[in-house]
Amino acid sequence: TCYILPTDDACLLALLNSRLMDFWFRLALPCLDDPFDGGDMRFIGADMERAPIATPPAKTKRRLATLANHIQTAKETDPNADVATQEAEINRLVYALYGLDEQDVAAIDSASPS
Repeated sequence: TCYILPTDDACLLALLNSRLMDFWFRLALPCLDDPFDGGDMRFIGADMERAPIATPPAKTKRRLATLANHIQTAKETDPNADVATQEAEINRLVYALYGLDEQDVAAIDSASPS
């Protein structure tokens, strides 16, 4: 099964690929086996509609889009490109967007296999 989001919104790409959304998907979506230990998540349309997608302020939206575009370009050029710095900034911005504190971030980071 394949689902497509018909948009070129790079900010949405950054949000959906953030560590926070990965954590939410693992908790909220149907999964075959343990989602935190290699289990396969099922991205079903009705479940995806429940995803808590925040609307960032314009400045944050632009920065998230820039970071997502940078990662995409780097990976197209070199699939092994190191984009850890950009991914970390996306995660930091997304955590702030959702108002998470250091304790929340630590819990998500320690539970996430990514």
